[in-house]
Amino acid sequence: MTRTCVPISEIADRDTASVAGTIRSITRSAHGANPTFDCIVSDDTGEVRVRFLGVREVSGLLPGRPVAVHGKFCLLGGEMVTLSPAYTLLRRVPLSAVR
Repeated sequence: MTRTCVPISEIADRDTASVAGTIRSITRSAHGANPTFDCIVSDDTGEVRVRFLGVREVSGLLPGRPVAVHGKFCLLGGEMVTLSPAYTLLRRVPLSAVR
């Protein structure tokens, strides 16, 4: 199934959407029983936090890597976040993702 990506700036609280961008940074939880792996994905219009619960690594997700993410986005502490979304590694960010 092909999903149409929207610019990050167009996502509203509680939207289910697909976005494409570049991983700007990653953060892993250091300690505790509930590990997390966070990526900041950005396009020319904004950025979102992509959080994977229960893991400290996600194969292929590295800074500088283009990625498409599909999930439900919510405002959390003033930041747009999606939890454990579907993702696709890209060769490049599609132009259709940024209007």
